[in-house]
Amino acid sequence: MTGDAPTFARKIREAADAVRLENTYSKEHILGMYLSEVYLGHGAYGMAAAAEYYFAKRPSELTVAQAALLAGMIRSPSYYDPVTRPKHAVHRRNDVLARMLQLGWISSDRYALASKAPVVLSAADRNMAQAAPNSYWTQYVVDSFLSNPAFGPTVKARIKALYQGGLRIYTTLDPKSERQAQQVLADRMTGAGLPQSALVSIVPQTGAIRAMAVGNAPYGPNQYNLAVDPGGGRTAGSAFKVFTLAAALEAGISPNAVYSGYSPRTIPNCGGGETWTVHNAEPVGGGSYPLWMATADSVNVVFAQVIDQVGPERVAEVAHRMGITTDLTPVCPLTLGTSPVSPLDMTSGFATLANEGVHCQPYAIARVVSSTGKSVYRQKPECSRAIPVWVAQEETAMLEGVVSFGTGTAANIGRPQAGKTGTGQDYQDAWFLGYVPQLATGVWVGYARAEIPMPYVPGYGTGFGGVLAAPIWHDYMLMATEGMSVQDFASGSIGFYAPAPPPPPSPSPTGSPSNQGNGNGHGKPGH
Repeated sequence: MTGDAPTFARKIREAADAVRLENTYSKEHILGMYLSEVYLGHGAYGMAAAAEYYFAKRPSELTVAQAALLAGMIRSPSYYDPVTRPKHAVHRRNDVLARMLQLGWISSDRYALASKAPVVLSAADRNMAQAAPNSYWTQYVVDSFLSNPAFGPTVKARIKALYQGGLRIYTTLDPKSERQAQQVLADRMTGAGLPQSALVSIVPQTGAIRAMAVGNAPYGPNQYNLAVDPGGGRTAGSAFKVFTLAAALEAGISPNAVYSGYSPRTIPNCGGGETWTVHNAEPVGGGSYPLWMATADSVNVVFAQVIDQVGPERVAEVAHRMGITTDLTPVCPLTLGTSPVSPLDMTSGFATLANEGVHCQPYAIARVVSSTGKSVYRQKPECSRAIPVWVAQEETAMLEGVVSFGTGTAANIGRPQAGKTGTGQDYQDAWFLGYVPQLATGVWVGYARAEIPMPYVPGYGTGFGGVLAAPIWHDYMLMATEGMSVQDFASGSIGFYAPAPPPPPSPSPTGSPSNQGNGNGHGKPGH
């Protein structure tokens, strides 16, 4: 309150404040306020935090010996630290016990018992409590706390509440799912020369984050959460087509509308902007594609025509409604994911589809309890309708084809699921995002230090999303859904889309969609 400047003015203000405190509160109340904030080492502020840190107990559960040890630390928390200086801590504890005996606060028998008691610290809880975040997840929780006005009107007030408030914070993380995510990333994409990776898993119906893991980038030397913001965001490639598809369905374009698949394709003044020439990933020989087949095979030239029809502004607006929080440049290449995004945002967007068009804001803090056990905060899901239910259902039916017979077959876990691959320009970023009705998960693979092309990744090959990211998604979701009931998606108006025998290819490229014919082909970076 009065600062720490070594001046007479500060001393006078301190004296005035002391008089006001004594006139307002009892000595017991003042002592209680002091003990709730006093520093006791290892980032523990207050008796409640210290009791939890050193003994994994509430203050009311401490023995006389344990309480005396903490009280003795007030003079010098580092010198009487029971972790690093146990002999000093015991000597100081016994001084406190002797004074308590002298004052008549404890009996001789109780003094004799307490002064001989060994100091047994809770190693498990001590490893959990840190003066600073010790993982990407705890850093994300700290950031979430400090940015939430519910925990204080200013950042300074929130910092005090977090580190000195004796609060117990319960998060949405599922420890088993988190361990599984970390293990899969370690098994699949860890080692010298391999790229980094990130995985996020969200409950679509609430927005609760169940897992958030980063691979091949230990927290200590690389304290940058790739799951939340990889290098300022990364290009999502064809994974971003889900937003173009949602905008197209919402605008009344049929899943059976047929487009030319000839590559390259030049679209003059695309979407009212610049002329754009777009290529598929590989030369596929042309042909016609119904929109549902172009989705499964991730045909870039088809989606270029779709965003030209719908308008890039509308695609950006739909993406923001569904969960993308970063700025999006409303130009036709947006359909290929040219605006940077994060794995968290992309997973949130796919979770909107899993939740039949209702978007729930992702959150990490479930509830907060005070040092006395009183609940002071409980997060309620913040959900709102982003797209019509029929659009989400229709799109899900189309995205089921990606996993069943399209570019994402490596992600197939043998139950109703939908998803989309994505590959950044020049194979710089690889994605797979998908969902079952109860869980949405996103995986990103790429180099953290820069957007470095991945034309060949040892053990995998070319850095497509279906090659690098889909297997990670598969392994994680296979474990995450174990014991989870198998649920079907609600069907779209046409239902599941499956390939049919292709008609003869069109004799020449055509530009306008129709309602006849289909074909097959492949995507590109990214498919």
